[in-house]
Amino acid sequence: MENKKMVETIEKKLAVTVVEVLAVDQEDKVATLDVCIGGDDCMKNYIGVKIVKAEPMTKGEFEKRKGALSPLLEKCQEEGYLVKYPDGYVSWSPKDVFETAYRPLDCEEFINEKQ
Repeated sequence: MENKKMVETIEKKLAVTVVEVLAVDQEDKVATLDVCIGGDDCMKNYIGVKIVKAEPMTKGEFEKRKGALSPLLEKCQEEGYLVKYPDGYVSWSPKDVFETAYRPLDCEEFINEKQ
């Protein structure tokens, strides 16, 4: 119980998360702790799922379609995808990034069915 109070005090005063109490020397009032100050060690994993519409398109084709102001952008031949999100937002994604995040969905009639 004494360790619990100590942990709570340390977390509050130092704004850290105590992951594990490794050792406590009651006589010297010293504790060795594994703490988390932030970042990946304190973060939980989450997964999100969204259905997007996409078509293969070079960066240049995308820029031309959206009305790019620079002829240089229109000449870019980097492979990728035009992506349309459920809220209507349209963007372009590099091929490797898109193909890592998304897979083709073969049940289109179910997805496109009106409710």
